[in-house]
Amino acid sequence: MNPGRMANFGVMLLAIGVVFMMVQPLPPVAMDVLLLANLSFALIVLITVISTREPLQFSTFPTVLLLATIFRIALNVSTTRLILTTGNPGSVVEAFGSSVIRGNAVVGFVLFLILFVVQFIVITRGAERVSEVAARFTLDAMPGKQMAIDADLNSGLLTQEQAKARREEIQREADFYGAMDGTSKFVRGDAIAAIIIFAVNIIAGLLSGLLLQHLSFGQALSRYTLLSVGDGLVTQIPALLLSTATAVIVTRQSQQNELGMAIFGQLLGRPQLLWIVAGVIGLLGLTTPVNKGVALPVALLLAAFAWWQKNRQKTPDTASVQPTAVPSLAPERPEELAQRVTAEPLALAFGVGLLPLFDPQHGGNLLERITLIRRQLADELGAVLPVMRVHDDLALPPLRYCLSIYGAIVAEGEVYPDRLMAIGNAAAQQTVTGISAVDPTFGLPVIWILPEQKGQAEQVGLTVIDAAGVIATHLQETLRQHAWELLRREETRTLLDAVAKEHPAVVDELVPNLLTLGQVQQVLQNLLREQVPIRSLPLILEALADAAPQEKRIPALTERARKALRRVLNQQVVQDGKLCAILLAPADEMQWVERIREEEGEPILQVDPLQLQRVLQETAMHKESLETQGKRPVFLCQPALRFALARLFERAALRLAVLSYQELEPNVQVERAAVITLQGSSEQQVGEAAQTA
Repeated sequence: MNPGRMANFGVMLLAIGVVFMMVQPLPPVAMDVLLLANLSFALIVLITVISTREPLQFSTFPTVLLLATIFRIALNVSTTRLILTTGNPGSVVEAFGSSVIRGNAVVGFVLFLILFVVQFIVITRGAERVSEVAARFTLDAMPGKQMAIDADLNSGLLTQEQAKARREEIQREADFYGAMDGTSKFVRGDAIAAIIIFAVNIIAGLLSGLLLQHLSFGQALSRYTLLSVGDGLVTQIPALLLSTATAVIVTRQSQQNELGMAIFGQLLGRPQLLWIVAGVIGLLGLTTPVNKGVALPVALLLAAFAWWQKNRQKTPDTASVQPTAVPSLAPERPEELAQRVTAEPLALAFGVGLLPLFDPQHGGNLLERITLIRRQLADELGAVLPVMRVHDDLALPPLRYCLSIYGAIVAEGEVYPDRLMAIGNAAAQQTVTGISAVDPTFGLPVIWILPEQKGQAEQVGLTVIDAAGVIATHLQETLRQHAWELLRREETRTLLDAVAKEHPAVVDELVPNLLTLGQVQQVLQNLLREQVPIRSLPLILEALADAAPQEKRIPALTERARKALRRVLNQQVVQDGKLCAILLAPADEMQWVERIREEEGEPILQVDPLQLQRVLQETAMHKESLETQGKRPVFLCQPALRFALARLFERAALRLAVLSYQELEPNVQVERAAVITLQGSSEQQVGEAAQTA
């Protein structure tokens, strides 16, 4: 049988046995076996607790404690039944009672009361209080621990698997201390029940001896006091051991060594303290009536132990003097050197003045926002970005931050943690006082105001953003623009493996039979480069599989993938069924198509630089004008011109989507917002719409 099933079967038998013991009288021999088993089990639990290095190594302790308590109550019921009915609860109970009473019932009664006071008032109450405090502190510390894990994850110190394991450990720790808090209430109730059962045994046993067995008062008192004290001891000693185990496990912290080694090292590891104690004991023997034959040997023993401990601590120190220089001179391993010379894919450095924005202990939540940004971009673009390493940099100005990709800075800015950024109409900004600056994300003029000025700024129509929000917005926009650079072959392989689980045929057909992994990566990078989501990856792969037998050029494959995603492309730019388009005059467009040349596998537009600059300026002017009207303009052109024109707009930092006529949905109406000519004039035709099939 499976060991796990056998263990579950044993717990089931224990539960059934508890019920059986409460309703069915047991013979004295069976009671002897069960009482000794209870004592053995309590010793095993206590030794196990002492030998564990951290509480979670014995995570089942609350359940074990609860089962042991119920089992002990069943034993009390069974022994009480035998005491009151037969007067013979077994040899174990009688032996415990005889060894304590020794012919004096008063002494036995007093000793049992002392044991109860130690058990209930000292150990049980103390363990209950410690469990309650530990549970509360553990639950209060959970948010901070979770945020610390997120910080380590964002900084690259932890992998996703390690962070998940850490979170599960924190949850298990909270569950453990919460369970200990509840279980300690059962232990306390069991201690109260023990004194009640003890009183019932004496009083009811005395009446039974006098009325039913016709014993004299002295015989009845002696007999039933002995049995009651024996029953109380044989059940309360295991209870005392388990209560001690409870107190030990909730008061200890995680240690590298077991409890005995930890106590020995921390309590007896300082020889100078042992010398002082030895001297005090020796003075007591010499200057007080304390027996010198006892005090002086104890003092000598402590002094000898202190001398041995001092020599023991010296040995490793002297032995390690010579080799200590060796590790510092040893060369680093190749993989360690490789980590030093390899730039991080994604890193955010900040000055020390921005530390409160990142530190959860100071109320900073920027690390959590960075995690949310990665998730949001994954949902939006379909690409998983590498983990961002976040660190402070003393070389930066205190209020500055910079984002780098493979060691090259792609974005930087300056914020004021103790102020709010107000952005909006320039005239409205002049009505509030603050520090004038430029928005690091969009380059607009802003003003940094004090927190108490927030209401005044909002009343004049300004939008107020805190410093963490400014950095988060800047990071999000920058990562969206550079997501294609962060799509490496490893991430591409991960995406393909995910698709292969549900669409294995298309992946098996495409890679590596028709295209290499690098070619697929370049196509996906081209799509992300123009803000085209790759979430519909099966659709993209099918388009590539259809085109790859005849076409291997990356730009042509990219255009085929875009055509397959035309519904997605239209959803990004179409408003109310209309497409706001900027176009080239037809004759000029054909002229540009004829000037396309291919260099290094990419189409290049070779035109007059002055002519190109004029087109870019007019396009930017129309784009800004249309965006102020709340429209979403695109540049519409011939399919042969689209890729080259998109690259020109990218180099000119003109964030304008470029679509070809083949990428339009049949039911989309094209609103020709502006027509640009190469002769230097353009015609704006807002409102004129043409039906495009």
